[in-house]
Amino acid sequence: MKIFLLFSVLLFNGVCSAQTADEYHEKGVYKIEIGDYEEALKYLTRAIELNPDESYAYITRGNVKVMLGDLAGAIADFNKAIEIDPDEAYAYYNRGYARDELGDYEGAIEDFSRFIDLKPDYADAYFNRGVAKANLGDLEGAISDYSKYIEINPDDADAYLNRGNVKVSLGDFAGAIEDYNRVIEINPEYTIVYFNKGYANYYLDNMQDACRDWKKAGELGYAPAYELIEKHCN
Repeated sequence: MKIFLLFSVLLFNGVCSAQTADEYHEKGVYKIEIGDYEEALKYLTRAIELNPDESYAYITRGNVKVMLGDLAGAIADFNKAIEIDPDEAYAYYNRGYARDELGDYEGAIEDFSRFIDLKPDYADAYFNRGVAKANLGDLEGAISDYSKYIEINPDDADAYLNRGNVKVSLGDFAGAIEDYNRVIEINPEYTIVYFNKGYANYYLDNMQDACRDWKKAGELGYAPAYELIEKHCN
């Protein structure tokens, strides 16, 4: 999952308190950049106190709360941003992340879907929605989202790995192997893919290929592969 941090310089209408809110917001962004989230929270809260009608400030503070582990507080800030601007795409995206982290996969899917409505070409939203759908057991929906992500971003090994894993859950072992092979083309050192590919070959009764895959996983440092080799490859 990925979170947007909005560092945009805000433009206000010239009222003195709003300009001061701008300054506090920029100080908060600087504190985020150097990893001082507690201080960032203080500055952003002060910015909101001075100008409570700016959606971006709530989004930025919500991101900080996510980093501090306060997911409920982050959702409250993203809710406020959406209340101010119902078309604020990044508030939906980040709230979807927080909801997913809390196990509210239905809420996460709803938010990622709204974000996609507003920004249909942003690939990560499809990836994240695919993860949430898989967690809910909507495996066909997950494959559809991973496929859309791959259409936009065809060289991301994680997407093929995730789609392959879902295909295994659906019993499409040959399709999973195709995805795992694509992962290996992109990143030949991606250890877990050899382990998973070995399982897919095992379910297809391709034991020679399965053992070869598990051996490669072991060589790359994944010790559980040796247990399968001992059990199935002797």
